[in-house]
Amino acid sequence: MLDSKLLDQVLPTIKTLSPIERLELIKTIVSIDEPQSQNIESTENAWNQAIQAEAEVWQAKSLAERAPYLGRYVAVFEGNVIDFDESLRALYLRVRMQYPNKPVLITKAETTVPREFSVLSPRFEHLSR
Repeated sequence: MLDSKLLDQVLPTIKTLSPIERLELIKTIVSIDEPQSQNIESTENAWNQAIQAEAEVWQAKSLAERAPYLGRYVAVFEGNVIDFDESLRALYLRVRMQYPNKPVLITKAETTVPREFSVLSPRFEHLSR
């Protein structure tokens, strides 16, 4: 709820505005937070793209390169395995301490390219009588 003192200060000015000016004021007030939310979305997109890139690098490694880590979780950053552990939680906590605001892929060492599925759908046609 708005403070009554603030309303007492603002209302005399607002009353002098035309309906169009009031609408513009409302639009301006509403859009104050938009750039910030767009920034969060772009940051999330960049983060997801970085994780996807790390996953592609990991999946492109040969079985020989992944063999020492089998049965464990690995943390991949900038194309390199930076840490590994049998415990996902322990690995996650270490990685977050060392790389607090960096997109680091944490995955099972056995992970390969995700399988692709094709979904076939019957096509229905309308029969006119």
